[in-house]
Amino acid sequence: MVELLSVAKVFLCSKAVSAILENLIASAIYDGGKYALSNLFNNGGAEKEYDRKLKFAFYRAVALKTKNKAIKEYIQERDLPKYHDLLIEDLKGNLSEDSLKGRYFKDILKEFKAQLRKDPQFGNQIIELYGKECIQQLGEINKKLNLLIQQQKQSIDLLHALTNQLAESPNAVIREITNTIGSQIESLHLKTAYESLDKLRTHIKENDKGTLALIDYNRGQCSKYIDSKRAANEFALAYDEMRSSGESIPDIIGGQIYSYVMSDKKEEALALAKELKRLSYSNIWSWVPELIYAPDLELAYNSLPANIRQNENVIATAIHHIKDFGTFISEVDSYSIQQLNTITLDNIPQWLLHISIAMTRYFREWSENIIFIKDFGEEECKELHKITTAYIGLISKTELPDLSPGIIFINKICEYRSTKNIKLIDEIKTAPYQPNLKLIHHLSYAAIQRELGNYDVAKQFLNEYGEGVSSEIINFQLLLALETSDPNYAASTIQVAVDKSIIILEQHLNFIISCVQYYGSSIGNTVYKIKIKDESQEAIFIEICKHFLGDKVNIELLQAKEESSFITLKPFIALIYHQNGLTSKGLELIRSCVDESTMDLRTYVYIELLSSDSVHNVELYKCLNKLRKAGYTNNPSLLSKEYELASRINDYSVMKETSRILYEQNPENGNILGCYMVSLSELGETDKLLELYMKAKTLIMDEISANNIHTVLLRAKLYKEAVDFLYTYIKQQDHPSEMICMTFHQSSFNQSTEPIIHEQYDTVFDGAYVYYTFNGESRADIIKSGNRLESMIGKKVNEEIELPKPLGKDTILIQKIHNKYHKLITDIYNDIHNGKFQNAFSFTIDDLKGGDGILENMSKIAGNTPESRLKYKQELEDYKNGELTLGRFIKESDYITGYYNSIFGDFNIYCFPHQDFTSLYQSQEYTLESHPIVLDLTSLILLHDISIRFQLANHFEYIVPKSIRKYITDCIAFEEYGHYNHIYQIVADRLAPLEKIEGKSILFCHLTNLLKWIEDNCKVEEVEEKLNVDSKIIDKSAYMSMIYDCVLLAQKHKATFSTEDIALIKQLSKSLPTTCINTIIHNSYPEHYEKVCQYCIERHILGTDVSTQYLIDEYSKSEKKEPNTFSACKLNLAYNSHVFYNTYELCKHLLSGDIVTAESTLLATVLLSEMFKLYNYQSALDLCLRIVKVSEDPTLKTCALDALKIAHPIIIK
Repeated sequence: MVELLSVAKVFLCSKAVSAILENLIASAIYDGGKYALSNLFNNGGAEKEYDRKLKFAFYRAVALKTKNKAIKEYIQERDLPKYHDLLIEDLKGNLSEDSLKGRYFKDILKEFKAQLRKDPQFGNQIIELYGKECIQQLGEINKKLNLLIQQQKQSIDLLHALTNQLAESPNAVIREITNTIGSQIESLHLKTAYESLDKLRTHIKENDKGTLALIDYNRGQCSKYIDSKRAANEFALAYDEMRSSGESIPDIIGGQIYSYVMSDKKEEALALAKELKRLSYSNIWSWVPELIYAPDLELAYNSLPANIRQNENVIATAIHHIKDFGTFISEVDSYSIQQLNTITLDNIPQWLLHISIAMTRYFREWSENIIFIKDFGEEECKELHKITTAYIGLISKTELPDLSPGIIFINKICEYRSTKNIKLIDEIKTAPYQPNLKLIHHLSYAAIQRELGNYDVAKQFLNEYGEGVSSEIINFQLLLALETSDPNYAASTIQVAVDKSIIILEQHLNFIISCVQYYGSSIGNTVYKIKIKDESQEAIFIEICKHFLGDKVNIELLQAKEESSFITLKPFIALIYHQNGLTSKGLELIRSCVDESTMDLRTYVYIELLSSDSVHNVELYKCLNKLRKAGYTNNPSLLSKEYELASRINDYSVMKETSRILYEQNPENGNILGCYMVSLSELGETDKLLELYMKAKTLIMDEISANNIHTVLLRAKLYKEAVDFLYTYIKQQDHPSEMICMTFHQSSFNQSTEPIIHEQYDTVFDGAYVYYTFNGESRADIIKSGNRLESMIGKKVNEEIELPKPLGKDTILIQKIHNKYHKLITDIYNDIHNGKFQNAFSFTIDDLKGGDGILENMSKIAGNTPESRLKYKQELEDYKNGELTLGRFIKESDYITGYYNSIFGDFNIYCFPHQDFTSLYQSQEYTLESHPIVLDLTSLILLHDISIRFQLANHFEYIVPKSIRKYITDCIAFEEYGHYNHIYQIVADRLAPLEKIEGKSILFCHLTNLLKWIEDNCKVEEVEEKLNVDSKIIDKSAYMSMIYDCVLLAQKHKATFSTEDIALIKQLSKSLPTTCINTIIHNSYPEHYEKVCQYCIERHILGTDVSTQYLIDEYSKSEKKEPNTFSACKLNLAYNSHVFYNTYELCKHLLSGDIVTAESTLLATVLLSEMFKLYNYQSALDLCLRIVKVSEDPTLKTCALDALKIAHPIIIK
């Protein structure tokens, strides 16, 4: 009975099997049985009644037939499928007396059915129903069920079997031992338990082989992790005793397999495992030998049945017996380590597996990063520390030896990495470790000392390594030599490597070569004696060393062997190529081996070669991005370079990250803080600016950074802080520059900051700037407590104060009260008036009265002299001919206002007629409509206004560079915080009407709407390609930068470049498809084209088409002195050769009246002459002769001939 209860307990407590059985049965029961019952009971209430009756009958049966309280509770916790389970198995005949479940549940089932039949109609129908509906469905499921039961039937807890068997022994000693041995083994007091089992064995008769087998098996269990050879012998003895008793107990058979494995009896182990598999399919020793002796462990493991692979003990036990398990667990990173809260005989292999995996994860990171002073593998470190701490705590409470020597050392290393507690360093140094952990121990300790700056300690510790110095130790010693600029240590280390014939691994050659590079004179030819693991690389190694020792290098040999060279040597070969004028070849080589996520020698050389020419800047930028994202942020020069490149393409996210890291590393650097604040502002992240402003006030920085911070604060609407910061910066300078003083001067006119600077107060306060009279004399001073004038503090305007003195008194009358900012602006005004600034000066009316008079003198001050006017006239002609860009006529500091005033004012904008573009497209087989269009600032402004006025739908994919959007955003910001850029009134009148925003300028309203139009209609792109162009060329001005961005985007997307600048079209049209807004409207919006042409003429945009009728109408208006555009029409006719017919028709109209005046005749002649100038002589002659031939008006014929003479003054026969 004791044995039976033990077996039942094992079975019932197997949660995994229970879950599998329930899952297999439940679906079929509910899908089959309940479906049939729903036909039997035709209402929902019946189904509930069905469940109730089943449950009542089953619980009643359990109560009557089960005496064991624990088993009763277990059964009653099961859910409904368990009732079905028993019923179906009985119907199938699976609950026979000799089956495991049958032996225990047979009586319960009989009572269960008896209880059901107390309701004859209900019970009989259910039993009959299951017999008919479910048996067929459960056929396949039943096979699996039988298999599972077969696997479990011999899984008996042999310790419990032993103790249960001997618990009722008449021998008091046996009973005493039996009562304690279970707890001893459970608490892993295995030495004590072993002694108890030894003592117990002496009380068992020699012929009781069954009991001796149980004792010896448990002795083997106790010995397994203390003395494996002894365990093997005891398992073998138990096996023999079991055989003698006629039993076949799976766990004892597993113990014999263990014994075979320990004796390396492969064939015997495999044969017995095969036998065990038939007896107990799920026993781990049925499968472990297959893995231990498999030629391909990973393949063998993946070939195991899924349910066996899910048993982690199979993996763990196999690994415990394999010296080199290689890639047994191929996915180390994804392996899920389940937390173990206890340590038992069964899960010891799992603990060791988990520790092994955690160590593999951490020390992989360790080996890759040990030479870098940076945190690495933080998660891996925490994981390893957690599991080793738990293991050490649990194992300390047992009698087990340290099954993983060195675990304390590993634990301390992880704890130090997590806490940086220097008290742990000595414990790490003295902690015991396995021989195979000696290298890790020494390098870890040396790395910690190096990290703390204790280089001498690290050197000395490695010098004392003793026997077994390896390539890794030499490598780390040379690293220390390089970092401490110690040529003697480098030379002595290399000498040790030579003297001890240490084989240097390929990955450790770089520090040897670097030492030769820097300390060649100290090392000398000794380096040529270094032994390399792969002898085929020695020739390359020697040539590289020759290069750094100043000897002649065989470049041809390097070229011949570069492909087969070590990856460690490739960077040096690439560097040699670069230094011998073969940079492209060097880059090609280094690209083939560099890992941009790791900062090593390859990466350094790669960056050096990329940095040698700006044409590689895009590649360099991407490389720096990857390095930073990989965590390599300890090189300020690389971060600064990345920030610089990011700022050129307005990559604000990168600007923010790089400047943030730099600022965190150097929080006292004002210029870096300025960069960080700018990037935050550009991203709209203004929350931190107030805090950073307080810090910025305390730092030293250049005036560009100061000006940027001032601007950032203004854009964030922190107006008082902006004024205060700039004031503080200026007062910190011994000699503040004119530029920064004039910035403060401009703030005094800013609508947002002017009230702060010029604020007046009613009461004097400490630090106030007060205007007052002193005994009738006007004065102004900063009033501070502690001086004679402090009595003013607390007094009000117009209040009089008397100051006593030895011989009378002084009288003070307060006139105005200001602040320190007003004092500074007053000082700046005085400096301007006194001529202290080079570019800012003042003058009076008296200054203007001399010389040629006030107006002429004012023109001279404005730079408007006869010479400048002549130069301007020539520049206008050059612009008309496409020799100068439109940007030449616009102030660099005010492009946006300049373009608006030029395009929508009376400045003549010249563009090629659409007919010229059409001819060009036809010659190039190019279709405007099938390509995207990149808009420059001029086309963008014009297209935006036309789109609003004529409500145009978007027919194209428009692209705008990010630099243009940023420029517009900046202009909006300047407009918003008061630095108005004034557009002409005529321009304001000509712009498309928009809803005005109260308190905002017209330009602000249009720019805000323009920005929205861009977001709605354009694709905005960064222009990385710009980085490859020399910044000295394209960053001369915002204008040039934006133009380059447009051109590069057009090239990138094979798009059309649109501009209203004729010089750019003339320069670029041969290499790049170009267009202008007039052509876009003509081709894509023909219904609006005539009106748009008139719109262009009204804005002096020339090169467009105008109808004859429009010309006649505008001429008539001019004759009547009405507002008109006839002067612009004449200029357009003189510029556009494709409107000859319109000119001819206008001339006909001029001369068609009853009375032809001299003025109309002259005008016709002038118009025709201007037209003829657009053609060469032969073409002009042909046109003239055509007029003479077709015209019936002799006056028009005369005008044509006279016009030809004017246009081409040669003798006509």
